[in-house]
Amino acid sequence: MNLWRREYHIPCPYSGCGAKLTLHETILEEIILGLAKSTKDVADIGLLCPACKGIFVFERDRLPDILAVPAPAIPQTAPQLFFLGARCDKSNCEVRRIFVAVRPAEDTKEQIAEEWQTWRVDDALCPNYHRLLHAFWFV
Repeated sequence: MNLWRREYHIPCPYSGCGAKLTLHETILEEIILGLAKSTKDVADIGLLCPACKGIFVFERDRLPDILAVPAPAIPQTAPQLFFLGARCDKSNCEVRRIFVAVRPAEDTKEQIAEEWQTWRVDDALCPNYHRLLHAFWFV
């Protein structure tokens, strides 16, 4: 029996970026499991574009619409996953959004924290459709 895994190429929605975040199916599974530990709602996956630093929400049920191609062998060095929290600008809203930064295995929390100020949160909203504050923490 020939088993194969898929690789998903998720396009960044920011105008002019054109980058695609490539997620191997096993990495996507790790993201979903990690989100399930910190939030009840894993229907939406918050992602950080490594090219333009834009934060965007990807709806998991859109995966069938994304081109899935047979993936090469599992990468020898799996990427590092950083789970980050953000809250909205409404003080009476208790909801938070969890984002995932998919980075090379050698990246550190310190490197991620240093670049927080460069992240674009223009179009990112909490699940109640409030704008997010430009403040993050590790989950």
